[in-house]
Amino acid sequence: MAPHSLLSHIVGSLISAAEEPRGVALAVAYSVEGETPELLAPPERLAATPDVFAEKVLGALLDQFGAGGATAVGVLVSAAEAMDGLEPCHAGRADGLLVCAAERGIGGAASAGLFRPHVATRWREAHADAAWVCAALRALVNAGPLEPGEAGTLPTDAWDETQAFDDELS
Repeated sequence: MAPHSLLSHIVGSLISAAEEPRGVALAVAYSVEGETPELLAPPERLAATPDVFAEKVLGALLDQFGAGGATAVGVLVSAAEAMDGLEPCHAGRADGLLVCAAERGIGGAASAGLFRPHVATRWREAHADAAWVCAALRALVNAGPLEPGEAGTLPTDAWDETQAFDDELS
């Protein structure tokens, strides 16, 4: 087994994408069986609200890979603190940055959630605060059936203007 899991590799890559000079507010990282993980920066407008994020980001990942098609997947998104946890939002109204990721493993999927408020320099555990995002990502890496509502509404179109950061994550 590799010294670092794909989950920790993807989380680390997304955290790096949030740092200067890149400083992105929306990024997606994924790995499919036997391939090097890839990091993309979809247009930030795809995270304007939780519903848009579920439809345009999580739904597009489901369209692209299907349930169980990705070995590991993660997202970096601007997020606001709400009554029931953290929710993706436009960077202009965000309280900080949220990183969620999931990896397929023996017996199911593991997921992680981290949040860094704008006023802080460190990331904190936020899995429970981002439960619906983590559940959707676990559903994407599991080959089993999706639970209703876990991955949001399917998109009507694919991402456009998406840019790749690197051919290979470091």
